[in-house]
Amino acid sequence: MKKRSLSWSRRLIAGVVFGLFFLAFALPIMPASHIARWQIGPALLGGGFVFLGAAALATLCLGRVYCAAFCPLGITQDLLGRVFGKKRRRPLPNHLWARVAVLGVFAIALAGGFLFIYGLLDPYSAFGRICAAIFAPITQWLNNLLAAGAEAAGSSAFARQEIHFAGWPALLAGLATLVALAFLVWKLGRVWCNYCPVGTALGLLGSRALFRIQLDPEKCVGCRRCERVCKTGCIDIGNGSLDSSRCVACQNCAEICPTEALAYGKTFMKPNPENRNVSSRRAFLAALAPALLALRPGSAKAAANQEINRPDVMPQRRETTSRAIPITPPGSLGVGHFAGHCIGCQLCVAACPSNTLSTSLSGAGILQPALSYEFGYCRPNCVKCGEVCPAGAIAPLTPGQKARIRFGLASVDFQRCIVNVDQVACTACQRICPNGAISLVEVADSAQGLKRPVVDSAKCTGCGACEYICAARPLAAITVSGLEAHEQI
Repeated sequence: MKKRSLSWSRRLIAGVVFGLFFLAFALPIMPASHIARWQIGPALLGGGFVFLGAAALATLCLGRVYCAAFCPLGITQDLLGRVFGKKRRRPLPNHLWARVAVLGVFAIALAGGFLFIYGLLDPYSAFGRICAAIFAPITQWLNNLLAAGAEAAGSSAFARQEIHFAGWPALLAGLATLVALAFLVWKLGRVWCNYCPVGTALGLLGSRALFRIQLDPEKCVGCRRCERVCKTGCIDIGNGSLDSSRCVACQNCAEICPTEALAYGKTFMKPNPENRNVSSRRAFLAALAPALLALRPGSAKAAANQEINRPDVMPQRRETTSRAIPITPPGSLGVGHFAGHCIGCQLCVAACPSNTLSTSLSGAGILQPALSYEFGYCRPNCVKCGEVCPAGAIAPLTPGQKARIRFGLASVDFQRCIVNVDQVACTACQRICPNGAISLVEVADSAQGLKRPVVDSAKCTGCGACEYICAARPLAAITVSGLEAHEQI
């Protein structure tokens, strides 16, 4: 009864955690978004050393419970295992050299600021790419179906949402990650966790945990049921061993064992034969510790703006504006800081209510988002991206702080302006600008007294409202350029 209770408790916790993370990405619910800071990958960049210490202590006491019930990518693999059926598992080799090598690459990428590599290996970032790029648009589409049905029935229970496309790079990366996960789960089980750098680091601690799964050879009858349900292939009945460094404490083996040869409990036993290299691995981590601790959480300058209403009618999409310097979100300090802290988890993309954040190859770094104004503009009263960022790439701001930061600068190409091309009056950019940065001056030699827009760079923050509303096609006549470093105004 006790072992079944442990197994169901783990499943319940895992279900709640997965639900919160899924909602955080797919239906950006702000309170749920904050749990991203409880993930090891973002905590390493965001300076969450209290959480890191708590996770290490929990692993030393209880084993890899973080991997079992608190890692959304690990839980995703469990769900994929149910979708693709229960394939009989077999013991898998330890491959210590490969696991330590991946951990070393992860640590070097973290210390050196190679965040594209870091984000590819970080399990939380991988989950974010899957959710934000694939499942968020699906849930928004389903929400709109429900809204349409409710409207037909005369109800306002559901509100329509704009379907947000995170960008082709994010979509392709998310699909590749999901397909790779599904294939590995189908063929080998939860083998990703064996080579995951976060899992390897926790495994070094978990192999000496006070409480962990233990194998009693005297009770074992060799039925090998435990091998067939072991998610990570860490049980080898033929050799009478259980590799605690790869065990994710899922309790499946203890639940199915008919003789209770496998049990989760307190131990002061010597490490299993598979864990004989723990000391050398700890020494390896100790050598990496100075590089990890040398990383300082990014501090952010302050910045925000006054509220304005969104136009009732959205203009049709135009071609994407090419920018020599990407526009990074307010609170990110600039391209250099953002590129050195963003792990590409896409949580800010999912949370952005105006669809201005998307991932493209022209961002600050590969798989890192940037602002683009084809579908909306950065609302002066919105500071959600800073609220949800778990890695310190975007600092939390108040609207008042945001109003004093310039993160882009608008400029006018009058040759494309419809005042020049079509000889018609247009004041859209001047009327929508929340800072009064755009004024209208009379066009020389204009018989109709037409006026052209002029940008006051001292007042412009780069919010993109003018570019978004501009009627010129296929490219806007007024566009915003990114800044290497954000400025106070």
